Amino acid sequence: MDHLGEKVGSEDITRSGSAGDINSESVAHYEQLLRVHNENIQRIQNSVFQTIQRGQELGQVSFPIRVYYKMQFEPLDVQLAP
Repeated sequence: MDHLGEKVGSEDITRSGSAGDINSESVAHYEQLLRVHNENIQRIQNSVFQTIQRGQELGQVSFPIRVYYKMQFEPLDVQLAP
């Protein structure tokens, strides 16, 4: 949970009494925080997956370009017979 969530959670417990005296509104609040947290984690995981996929696709596209460049512009390593 982020710092804001921790702060909100500690305020809820303080208002409702002890940590063992959590009411149903607090439980609903924590469930909502957990849902938001899980949605954020899912978005981050999807972004990472998409970034990895794009990187792999870029690697597949750039390899033929590098080969073409080497064939066109780099000198050949040909040794002349003596």
